[in-house]
Amino acid sequence: MEKYEQTGAKLEQLTSPEVRAAAPYTAGGAIPLADKWLFARLGETINAVNQAFGTYYFHEAAQQIYQFFWGDFCDWYIEWVKPDLQSANAERAEVGWKNLFAAFDAALRLLHPVMPFLTEELWHQLPQRAGAKSIALDAYPVAPDRWKNPAALEEFAFLQDVIKSLREVRSLMKLDPKKKVKADFPARTPYCAPP
Repeated sequence: MEKYEQTGAKLEQLTSPEVRAAAPYTAGGAIPLADKWLFARLGETINAVNQAFGTYYFHEAAQQIYQFFWGDFCDWYIEWVKPDLQSANAERAEVGWKNLFAAFDAALRLLHPVMPFLTEELWHQLPQRAGAKSIALDAYPVAPDRWKNPAALEEFAFLQDVIKSLREVRSLMKLDPKKKVKADFPARTPYCAPP
């Protein structure tokens, strides 16, 4: 964040409640794939959690929140957009930060019933509307229809499978995880039927 603020941008420009409510944002005229995927996953998670709470399956709600927060948001999304957040392309960096903070805010509100003290403290670190007193009094997340994106979910799942496979091969070959190695990835193999 410090690097981005060196460009003259202020945290409030990226994290205000109005900015968070309008996510996801576009870069170059389109929402980047990782952002489309994240908000589609967030929408699915919100719906699943609300359904689980509505039927008193608190353990399922907690599991869904955990999977989204640690699996999707931290393990995949933040790692995927790190280069964008530090990009020399100011538009892409701004979009990355705005989308990250919007998803983080929704994830905090989603997580609040399970981890109230931590989420309350983190929520107060973000700019809030005038008169906002507590995350417990803020609206619980509802997934807007604009977040639905089955194509982004499918495309990103394919990329995740490729990355997991490459990591597995690297591990089996006992290659240093930090060492760059040359790899070829054929788009079509003799075993695939033509489209």
